[in-house]
Amino acid sequence: MDDGEMIEQAPELAESVVDYLGGEFGKAGKDIAAKAIGAGKDKLLSWLKAKFAGGAREAIVADFEAEPANPGAAKMLKTAIETRLEEDAALIPELRDLLKELGVAAGTSQTINQIGDGNQSAQVSGDGNTVNMSRRD
Repeated sequence: MDDGEMIEQAPELAESVVDYLGGEFGKAGKDIAAKAIGAGKDKLLSWLKAKFAGGAREAIVADFEAEPANPGAAKMLKTAIETRLEEDAALIPELRDLLKELGVAAGTSQTINQIGDGNQSAQVSGDGNTVNMSRRD
């Protein structure tokens, strides 16, 4: 996989990181398995802090850590991760492996909300997909 193909994965990986951390911060205070949750969260946060050491990105991680439920902090962190991965594509496999180790499915998240009659929809992810839809009235 070349750098261009890996960089295309940056938004998905960033989304996975923010979703995972946001969920883990929410669970940590309530869950019986708080120690295990904390270990995964801490490992991912340590990775981010090491890659974002110094400057504004370090502050973005700290802001998210302080207020993980803040949508603005989550958006800033996602953008910072995407940008960092685009700057250094070598970090992408490293982050993907870390997410896999933590049991996080780093990939495309898809949602469809439909209202009304006769609607059709399709979602695909990956390469080489074909969707054929026909309308039956």
